[in-house]
Amino acid sequence: MSFFKGDNGRTEKATGKRRGDARKKGQIARSPSLPSAIVLLGLFWLLGIYAPSIVHSLAGMLQRVLANLQPHEMTQLRLQELMVGCAVETSKAVFIFTGAACLLSVVANSAQGGLVFSTYKLGFHFENLNPASGIKRLLPSASGVEMLRNVLTIGIVTHFGYSVYREMQSELPRFMLMSPLVISMKAAAMIYRVAFKSAIYLLVLAVCDYLWKSHQFEEQLKMTKQEVKDEAKNAEGNPETRSRIKSKQREVAMRRMMAAVPKADVVITNPTHFAVALVYQPGKMAAPTVVAKGQDHVALRIRELAKENKVPLVENKPLARTLYKLVDVGGTIPGDLFKAVAEVLAYVYKLKQTRL
Repeated sequence: MSFFKGDNGRTEKATGKRRGDARKKGQIARSPSLPSAIVLLGLFWLLGIYAPSIVHSLAGMLQRVLANLQPHEMTQLRLQELMVGCAVETSKAVFIFTGAACLLSVVANSAQGGLVFSTYKLGFHFENLNPASGIKRLLPSASGVEMLRNVLTIGIVTHFGYSVYREMQSELPRFMLMSPLVISMKAAAMIYRVAFKSAIYLLVLAVCDYLWKSHQFEEQLKMTKQEVKDEAKNAEGNPETRSRIKSKQREVAMRRMMAAVPKADVVITNPTHFAVALVYQPGKMAAPTVVAKGQDHVALRIRELAKENKVPLVENKPLARTLYKLVDVGGTIPGDLFKAVAEVLAYVYKLKQTRL
């Protein structure tokens, strides 16, 4: 089903999923005239820079060819050498402009939402057979804008040509006194000025068209509030999405838990299967709190962090196993374990005083 329906009630900005689905179908904000306008202006700009050197190079090539056209020395091999030389000289000029045209075209298309490769439009879709879509494109609201733009373009280009003609009008009678080379150079300069001004105008028009197409695209991509709710509900109900969310949550919780180990007062171990890190601040906490716990490889990592940060390790198999099973991370120890934990903390405090 196409995104571009323009239904009433679409007041919400498009979600990332909707934009992604539209992009997969090749639907992005794009002005077809912008790449051609950029390529045209770029080529005329290059022509203004490199034209003198290219003309000089081709003229030199022609002189060399004519100087070597000796009928009695012209053999098949010699003719091939001359043709290859001409092809090499000409290809240099062709390469500059064709290479620039390809590069500018890629850059212009990339600037309009990047390069999109989609096979969606190659398939058969029933909505493409809807006659209402074709009729809608023929209505004045759709075709009138294009016609107005084309008429305006013709008028502006005609104005540019006439303005250049008016500037050169006083000099035209003198053309009869000039050599063919000078006449051709002045005529080329006149045509170049008209073409360059026209290319600038076409670029400005293409940029405006792109901005308008972007606005239309955003409006057509908008969603109703119900669509946003349904999409969020579907996303949450997706098993893969739920799995990714839970995985991210576990990673965050694990990092937060490991960051708390260096601040622990003691780590009670099994010694290898379980590890539980406790914090107790007299006067601030009602009871010792579990800041980290783990089993097997997680327990190993807790012990390693404790050793690196000089947190005391106390081996107490029953207490470590009980704390691991009964108390969650962030929870306080139950009353029936106060005595056992108090003994461990007293031992740790005494050990710290002895070291001091």
